[in-house]
Amino acid sequence: MAFRAEVEMDKQTDQSKLNKSKASEPKPKRAGSRKTAWVAAAVIAAAALVVIYFIFLSPTALFKRSFNGAVSAFEHKNSEDLSKFISDDYVDAGGNIKPVMLAASMAFFSSYDTIYLRIKRLDIKIINGEKAELTIEGSVYFKTGDETYRYKTEKPVVIYMAKETDGRRRLTSIQGLTFELESVANDLEDLK
Repeated sequence: MAFRAEVEMDKQTDQSKLNKSKASEPKPKRAGSRKTAWVAAAVIAAAALVVIYFIFLSPTALFKRSFNGAVSAFEHKNSEDLSKFISDDYVDAGGNIKPVMLAASMAFFSSYDTIYLRIKRLDIKIINGEKAELTIEGSVYFKTGDETYRYKTEKPVVIYMAKETDGRRRLTSIQGLTFELESVANDLEDLK
């Protein structure tokens, strides 16, 4: 029995020495593994840049961000912020200019407690990278006291925007906007 145990130990010792010698031998490098890693990293970086561009820096994204800023200023009834999103060259089909639009907005702000825009569809068409035509379908809800009124577009409203000399994108005209309101609900919260 003792002899057998000794033979077993010798086998284990030989096996562990063999394993150690294999571990200390340098492994052959696979040809191109570093190159493949660099190519994969470059592809991932390029894809990330494309995504960042389309989400944050493309003309469509920049016009949409400006439009959303104007919507937010309108919903928060902030005429000072809203004026930053309307071009000094604003003129619509009715001949209204920027001061008239701001005065109309301020009248809405003082007449209603809450203003909420629900946009059902927004299409943005970029024109030469410097201008945009936004086609919008949706509703604007105005709440005062216990009454809620809705302005719903029968036809899409078209908003024209342009990149101005300071690099900001501003509204230059709104077409198809009418002011026919209807009473729709007692609580604006039910509509959101």
